[in-house]
Amino acid sequence: MRSEVELIIWHQFTRARARSDWRDMDLILLTKIVKMEADIRTAQIELDAMGMMVENRRSAPIPSPLPSVIDTFERRQLAIIRSMSLNQTASDFRTLNGFAKL
Repeated sequence: MRSEVELIIWHQFTRARARSDWRDMDLILLTKIVKMEADIRTAQIELDAMGMMVENRRSAPIPSPLPSVIDTFERRQLAIIRSMSLNQTASDFRTLNGFAKL
């Protein structure tokens, strides 16, 4: 991990499954999710500080590019999360068999 923040995010995401359920490929994808989450948070802090409008070289107000960057990161992140089924709850029929193992 690149920072303490990423380590915290890592622990938050890894609690989505039992330790024995994580495959090597899942952990590689999870690393990408964590880095994207940290980048999203950093970009959001910058956006909050700068605002939705910024000035170009001619001092004309233009929309900040950060909302687009954040949106791209979030879409990529959610696609990976969906592909890994990390957003399913314990009552979801797709995860009940996994809980039966416990």
